[in-house]
Amino acid sequence: MDYQIKRARRKTAAIHVTPQGVEVRVPYGVDVNWVDSFVLSKRQWIARQQQKLAQHQQDTPTLAWGEPILFLGQPRTLTFASQSRLAQGKIQIELVEQQLMVSASEKLDLVTLKAALEAWFKAQAKAYIPQLVYARCQQLGVMERLNQIRFRRTKTKWGHCTSTGNLQFNWQIMGASAQVVDYLVCHEVSHLLEHNHSKRFWAHVESLCPDYNQHRQWLKQHGHKLIW
Repeated sequence: MDYQIKRARRKTAAIHVTPQGVEVRVPYGVDVNWVDSFVLSKRQWIARQQQKLAQHQQDTPTLAWGEPILFLGQPRTLTFASQSRLAQGKIQIELVEQQLMVSASEKLDLVTLKAALEAWFKAQAKAYIPQLVYARCQQLGVMERLNQIRFRRTKTKWGHCTSTGNLQFNWQIMGASAQVVDYLVCHEVSHLLEHNHSKRFWAHVESLCPDYNQHRQWLKQHGHKLIW
């Protein structure tokens, strides 16, 4: 099995499976023969991770005309509609049955399409999520602890709550179902009471969203399908 060795000041060895290949991170001074044996002992785990990674890459949405992307849990086909009445550079996006209809005076290149979709998704999140936040805050009795609601595309987190009461959401969560979006809101609102993941925290989440674990697992297993 091909792999790369990366040595660093660390105490343990670890294997990372990435789209670029297998990387083995080890402490300085570790013998190459030991690394070979270590990798060999983990070959089945590595194979499973490679299979999982390949599936993730296959599931990752492709931004192209005629291809689907998720919005509120449903696949929506990216469809172009030529609208000569629109000024040059003006873009309109709307849901038409199972299509995400993109109208402009001329067909967009993929870079422009992506920018337009990002703006549209963010606008949808700003219109949709705050009302859920307010309702859940009132239900939990934490309205006075809420400061601001922000939206930002992030690589590692779907949501975040600061100690000062600022809630941040990754607007790409709008690709998930309404139930999953609501779970994320319940999760972050509960952090206004508990800035940890203790039993008390999860009890607050469950009081707002009794089937939270189902939606939490969906996000862990399928969240990559929302990222484009």
